[in-house]
Amino acid sequence: MLDAAQTDNNAAYRGHTIHMFLLPFVEQSAMYGNISWTAFGVSQGTRLAPVSSFKCPSAPNPYNWTDTMLVNNYVFNIGTIPNTLQGAGGGGYAAVTPRNCGSGPFPNGRGAFYRTFGDIEDGTSNTVFASENVPNKVSGVFEMSEILRGITLPSDLPSDSILPSRNTTKQQVFVAAINKLADDITTAAKASSPNFHPDVSCKSWGMPVPCQTLFNMIAPPNWKTMTAGTNATAGAAFDGTVICPARSMHSGGVNAGLGDGSIRFVTNTIDMTTWHSLGNVADGLNASF
Repeated sequence: MLDAAQTDNNAAYRGHTIHMFLLPFVEQSAMYGNISWTAFGVSQGTRLAPVSSFKCPSAPNPYNWTDTMLVNNYVFNIGTIPNTLQGAGGGGYAAVTPRNCGSGPFPNGRGAFYRTFGDIEDGTSNTVFASENVPNKVSGVFEMSEILRGITLPSDLPSDSILPSRNTTKQQVFVAAINKLADDITTAAKASSPNFHPDVSCKSWGMPVPCQTLFNMIAPPNWKTMTAGTNATAGAAFDGTVICPARSMHSGGVNAGLGDGSIRFVTNTIDMTTWHSLGNVADGLNASF
């Protein structure tokens, strides 16, 4: 379990990232030693620097980001629910519970990651821990440098970690809702006045938020529409609910890292029940692919 101190218990984005804990394993022990664990991740300032291991060689630089930015193309699995940022019940953030902070191996609540290996009941070889991420602009999904805000999520999406993948009928409803949402987002993105915000995905491995260092497995890899969330305000993070899928520059799919350390190529057309099961640490399905 990763659990670092933070200065503000109301917001997950004020915590720390998995990448920070990985620094000693990518020859960055000195940087790891400079981190202040009493200051939240986005306030580390010059304590953090670019790390080449966190950048995918095949991912281009879409925004002319400078060499000083903390570019990151590898993200960790929150699970298969859309409410990705939880807090202590203050500041407009919902209070963290074991069920609302995510069904994946790295549910994010107040910047702490609550799972232990003992919680991975389906087994590490049946659970996706990490995958890839590239901005919308270069993913081949939408050739634009924006993400869509202010969307309305279908009521059929699960609100906690009790997944419909255990129930065939509920799973079918879930998949139908995702497909309809994709069409709705595409329509909204093509409207006369869409609520776009600059896509800053992959900009910082120092932010423990979706699209920066985390993703969810609600939608399939390289989802056919753009990344989108319910919050209508600007910012580098989605404060609330978001559909933030795995994305890559590879043809036909993404690389996914399983909990046993293996890397598998997952196609864009993977069965959604299998994908959802792989995103859940304990749904009991033991999905194979």
